[in-house]
Amino acid sequence: MRSTAPTNDEQDTTENMDNDNRPINIMECEREKNVPIGDRLDLDKPPGTTRIYMQNVNGFQLTPGGTYATACQHLKDMDVDHAMFCEHKLDTTKP
Repeated sequence: MRSTAPTNDEQDTTENMDNDNRPINIMECEREKNVPIGDRLDLDKPPGTTRIYMQNVNGFQLTPGGTYATACQHLKDMDVDHAMFCEHKLDTTKP
């Protein structure tokens, strides 16, 4: 791991891998939406691993088959232990 933050020149050329294991420029990804950055998730969770998942969902639909049901299925498929969702746009004052 690097102990210091990259300089502006380094940031422009720092590469990561996309989901197809192709090098990607991180600075270019910051300009695009919905581009995953980082390692692929190994669905077979190793023993002793805790999975934490965070997503900005920009609103949940609670209807059958809506985005909430889809998110729950994804969490189950990924064997997530703790999930956090921001901008869910649900009225939390109602039971």
